[in-house]
Amino acid sequence: MKTLTQKTAPRDKYDRLIRALVAIIMGVVFNHFADRLLDAHIEIFTGIEYFSPFWVTDMFLVPFITGLITSSIYGFGGKWLSLLPPVIVRCISYYEIYNFSAPTKGSHLLPLGWWVLFVFLVMQSSLLGGIFGELMNKRAYGRSSKHLVHKDGKVTEKTDQVL
Repeated sequence: MKTLTQKTAPRDKYDRLIRALVAIIMGVVFNHFADRLLDAHIEIFTGIEYFSPFWVTDMFLVPFITGLITSSIYGFGGKWLSLLPPVIVRCISYYEIYNFSAPTKGSHLLPLGWWVLFVFLVMQSSLLGGIFGELMNKRAYGRSSKHLVHKDGKVTEKTDQVL
């Protein structure tokens, strides 16, 4: 008499790549539309009014939420992936302003060095959001407790359960 055994479906080898692409695309879409909604162009310097509450929101809060979204979709390791969407959006925006739309009268495009500094700040804000996204997924951060890994000098299987 034959017994039927169920085999689990093989995990798609491109699963992480697909999740990475979806996470990056969702982060880029959110960041782009939040930039358009706030209408704060980081790339165009207009004087002291440049540093408005909308600019601060666009520099720090929007990338934080973008990193949170990206890392939440991707999972473990998403904090590193969360650096890409703000860079992609900032590069596209700088290229668009440089080649297609000139800054208005009384304002000018930031020099590349200053722009890179601002992009670096945006990336750090996004990385912080990515770390919080990983914390939301895993509910723990860092190494597992020693009692979960080592038992009587022998290495046992790790568990992802939260105590």
